[in-house]
Amino acid sequence: MEQLKEKLNRYVALYGPLDKRTLEVSREVDKLIVEKMREGKDK
Repeated sequence: MEQLKEKLNRYVALYGPLDKRTLEVSREVDKLIVEKMREGKDK
């Protein structure tokens, strides 16, 4: 998760927040966050 967040920050710096590549990485981070939230609710 941390590596993906770092990648997202790098892409924002390189390409800007609205670039297609940045948004793709952002979606990946979002998916992981949702999975973690679901795991927490199941307990």
